[in-house]
Amino acid sequence: MSLCTGLMALVERRIATLAGRIGTQRHIIAIRDGFICAMPFLIIGSVMLIIANPPFDQATTSAFGRLWLGFANAHWNTLTMPFFMTTGLMSVFVSIGTAYSLAKSYQLDGLMAGLLSMTAFLLAAAPQADNKLSLDFLGGQGVFIALLCAIWSVELTRLLKKYGITLRLPEQVPPAIARSFDLLLPMTGILLTVYPLSLVMQSEFQMLIPAAVMQLFQPVIAAGDSLPGILLCVLLANLLWFAGIHGDNLVQGLLNPLFMANIAANAALLSQGAQNNGRTS
Repeated sequence: MSLCTGLMALVERRIATLAGRIGTQRHIIAIRDGFICAMPFLIIGSVMLIIANPPFDQATTSAFGRLWLGFANAHWNTLTMPFFMTTGLMSVFVSIGTAYSLAKSYQLDGLMAGLLSMTAFLLAAAPQADNKLSLDFLGGQGVFIALLCAIWSVELTRLLKKYGITLRLPEQVPPAIARSFDLLLPMTGILLTVYPLSLVMQSEFQMLIPAAVMQLFQPVIAAGDSLPGILLCVLLANLLWFAGIHGDNLVQGLLNPLFMANIAANAALLSQGAQNNGRTS
């Protein structure tokens, strides 16, 4: 048996079977859908960041380049606002989209699940201070805790419904009002779990939950940003294609949090670098 034949047999017998199970796992599908929901916002934010950072050197002799640079310098805040309100809030969109998809797979209310997930994420990643919300972890830096909040909020809602722990309103109550009251007990559960954990992390460790999670995942993020890591992902995706499985969908569903965290970090560094170079003047 040749090496190629043996490798393909291994892929078909072991890797393809495992990959097929992972690819149909509801939480993996929900994470994939969450990033798909966030994609239009990321595209718009990326385009605006490119417009605000012309691909020309300050010493360019191109008339078009000088015109573009002058326009970007004069309107930096206006041009970058859509970036901060789209890519800068990427984790918020991912949290809502992931919770919505996961809730629909359980035949739960997707809209309410998305709102509950967003609330849990904001409690963990953007606590209010001096009547302001920090944006530090609402972008790519908070994507892991956004996914955890989405999964936890939906699973909490599912468990409460499974065991009949819910508010029972009279039949005369309109369905829309009853639907909104269904969220009260899950919201209470979030306040009793996510919020106390956030307070403990801030008081005892002087850090937010997303910062702690990012530290835990930092080796994995660094590996995903390396050439060997990217080559391994591409190799695995193509091997799965040979076995009859949509390799890109599976690999992206698993690794999108790593890729998006790195992309958002690069975008944030670009915007900060531009500001430091005087574009906000």
